[in-house]
Amino acid sequence: ERTIENIAKKVVKMEERNCEQSEINGKIVLTPVQKDFIHNHKLKEMNYYNQAIILEAEKFDKNALKKVLEEIVRHHDMLRLYQKDTDLIIRKCDNDLLFSYEEIDMVYNSSINMEEECTRINKSMDLNGPILKAVIFVDSNKEYLMLCIHHLAVDEVSWRILIEDIRT
Repeated sequence: ERTIENIAKKVVKMEERNCEQSEINGKIVLTPVQKDFIHNHKLKEMNYYNQAIILEAEKFDKNALKKVLEEIVRHHDMLRLYQKDTDLIIRKCDNDLLFSYEEIDMVYNSSINMEEECTRINKSMDLNGPILKAVIFVDSNKEYLMLCIHHLAVDEVSWRILIEDIRT
């Protein structure tokens, strides 16, 4: 009979695993999806294959945000990815090109169109790195943080993890 009680009798405790969490860097072995993207996609602009989100706040602590982003890029190795020929390589953490950061003051320069700027930022992605771009748009009563990451390093599931890491 399949009851929770009978199933519970067969459950065994697995031994705890300690996973290595040190820095990974250097050339990586491509997954099948990455191989397909690098070798078979005939995209006009391989750099312009990004995912982006925009977070909203009354005001961001910009110094704290830069530190958080630096730690996230150090922790999540794929965010240090860059392409050299048909190879994908993860930069060392001591590299200055961990992420790009920009502030756009829409109060001071009211002619700025946020949507056009987001498109510009997306188009400016370069697989030579960095592949994480952070832009704060400062408006009169709110600030918006745009995070743009190349799709080789992020997907829908990854975003949830990254946002949770940013919040903590």
